[in-house]
Amino acid sequence: MRWGASDVHFVRPVHTVTLLLGDKVIRPLSLVFRPNRVIRGHRFMASRSSPSTMPTSTADPAGARKVIADYEQRKAKIKADAQERRVRSAVKPI
Repeated sequence: MRWGASDVHFVRPVHTVTLLLGDKVIRPLSLVFRPNRVIRGHRFMASRSSPSTMPTSTADPAGARKVIADYEQRKAKIKADAQERRVRSAVKPI
């Protein structure tokens, strides 16, 4: 994926970027779009946006934004959900 006509490449489509150093928004020269302090959740599972005041506030303990930023936590949740569905439906995930 690329952002517009730029040469900046991403693995997935980028809709927003939040770059904070402490409580200040970082505005890098190399990106075509402007970072801000708004954190958006999953595009159709969580409809609200919220301002981020510190980098640690990107954690979503209540699950309101439906986003798990930590790779290991996300992987564990996917595995647990698959196991739960396997038990309920007698289907074995592959």
